[in-house]
Amino acid sequence: MKKDYILFIDSGIGGLTTLSQCVKILPANYLYFADNQNAPYGNHSAEEIFGYLKQIITYLLQKYDIKIIVLACNTATTSSIDRLRNAFKNICFVGTEPAINLAKNLGFKNIFCAVTPATLKQNKFIMLSNSLNTKTRHYASKTLAKNIECYYAEKSLLNQFNLNKEIYALLNKSENCDSIVLGCTHYVFLKEKLKKLTGKTVLDGNLGTSKQVQKIYSKSHLSKEVKTSVKFFVSNAEIYPKEIYKKIFQEILAKV
Repeated sequence: MKKDYILFIDSGIGGLTTLSQCVKILPANYLYFADNQNAPYGNHSAEEIFGYLKQIITYLLQKYDIKIIVLACNTATTSSIDRLRNAFKNICFVGTEPAINLAKNLGFKNIFCAVTPATLKQNKFIMLSNSLNTKTRHYASKTLAKNIECYYAEKSLLNQFNLNKEIYALLNKSENCDSIVLGCTHYVFLKEKLKKLTGKTVLDGNLGTSKQVQKIYSKSHLSKEVKTSVKFFVSNAEIYPKEIYKKIFQEILAKV
């Protein structure tokens, strides 16, 4: 039987947090592409990000029967999902968005949203924030995603020090807010730590994304019994080989 696939794309390890949620609720054949050559996406222009994504998708479509593509990156979603849907009309795209609406629906009035610089500039994110009748404060770090990437790839004292500096900067910015929304899949690695340090509700969009993938897949998939498989790809193995991503993914799965 011919296999069909769900493709997850991120610039690095962040999308592994989304993939782990999806694997938990949906048996399927998965592909994960880490574009580490161009990481982090949050420091690139929308035009550059779209170009990277289009090249990745075109390459993998030549090799695999991909039914759904998940942009497991908030920056990729806000900058490129509409253009990708126009470029690949036969593919179903699912994006990742900051869980600001979820925070509002839970009754929070003073929301702190940590995003990337690229996400903060995008009209899709600006419209989402402006549509809410709540106070939302934004924080965009140029280096947080990269420092998370470095630490989880190699847990050295230097990488830990650099990440801790980022965490405490984020804590200072969020001090007077009643909830924290993680608007980058990389930031989800800090979710439990931020909960403990702040005592606040910390939210991300991964579960919502996974449920959307499950809904689409269930409607279109013909085979009822699939054993989950995951194939990993990287754009530059000299930066981090795919074995690093496999290792981190297994560590995440062991916790969920």
